[in-house]
Amino acid sequence: MKNKYLLLIILNLILILPSIRFFDKFLNLYFFGFYILFFNFIFIVSINKKEIVKKILSFPYWGFILIILSIANYFIYPLVDARKKIANSGSTGDDAMILAANTLKNTAKLYDVIINNHTPISPGPGWIILNSPFPLLNLFFLFSPIYLFFILFLIKKYYKNIISNLFIIILFMSLITVELFFNGHDILPFSLGFLICTLLIHENLKKDINIKYVILISIFLGMVSTSRIIFFFVPFLFYFLLNPYHKKNSIILLIISSIIFWGFNTYFYFINKIYQPLHLIHKAKNLLGIPILIFGSCIFITINYFIIKKIIKDNIENWLLIIMSVFSLILIPVSLGDLIRQDFNFKTWEGANYFMPIIPFFVLYINLKNYTINENNCE
Repeated sequence: MKNKYLLLIILNLILILPSIRFFDKFLNLYFFGFYILFFNFIFIVSINKKEIVKKILSFPYWGFILIILSIANYFIYPLVDARKKIANSGSTGDDAMILAANTLKNTAKLYDVIINNHTPISPGPGWIILNSPFPLLNLFFLFSPIYLFFILFLIKKYYKNIISNLFIIILFMSLITVELFFNGHDILPFSLGFLICTLLIHENLKKDINIKYVILISIFLGMVSTSRIIFFFVPFLFYFLLNPYHKKNSIILLIISSIIFWGFNTYFYFINKIYQPLHLIHKAKNLLGIPILIFGSCIFITINYFIIKKIIKDNIENWLLIIMSVFSLILIPVSLGDLIRQDFNFKTWEGANYFMPIIPFFVLYINLKNYTINENNCE
């Protein structure tokens, strides 16, 4: 019972708190209270009425929901984008990807264009190149749906329909997800990309498989890791997770994904006068200060060494918890620091986005904990 209450508290902090920006921007903060009650009610019911939930969600509703979301995004994303340009405000996450990707047809430097004088381009080079077909083929409305499809397909493949259904339902009950899905921000796709890497590595690389699959997964991990310069540690994180179970695959994974990360970043650093992705390092320094940043880094390394080396277990729930904890130690302090700097103005709280890489891991974690993957009636 205590664990359930603790889970509920964490759920409110990670899934619900960032959604306060949605209410302040589009509705009213008074409705946020009703949203909290509704979300908690649904979650408590899903825990206490498992047999009913299993019967209702045993069929692949996730596919239908994904189709509806994709069709909705086809109409909504252009409206959001047009409204943003008219009002000269709103998320620039889509502009960063689109502008940088379009340089491939011209200079191919990625970072010789600017969004505006106040907004640098954050996405890293490998991530931009990997996803360049979306903007270049005018299919940007499919950017988030494609990544959502792959993660739902993998969850269905490894953990049954009910987990896929619960994943997409709870994920989109967190309104920060809804906002990022329809405004085209790349932070939702790369958050799902990291979760895709986690499932592929956990379910495939712990055993002997064809080397070409190890290489492909390693390349994908490296490309997703370049999504932000701060994710330089991700190849090492997955190396430590995988190493106890398959040393050879873990070494290949580390070498290839690290070469991809540092190779792309180094090349584009030298061919651009200003390497815009580096602004995130400067932002963290300004938000937290150098002493806190250094102290926090030491705590981060110490805690993660303990977490990974001491409590790692051979199950996906444990991996999800570890990765979620690692991301939380980096992203939540920066997010809350941004909120303090904004004088608790939720409407302009850009740091709410920094919860997104944590959210998919937590959603899958709570679903697997409550609906164990070993239950036959999860079919």
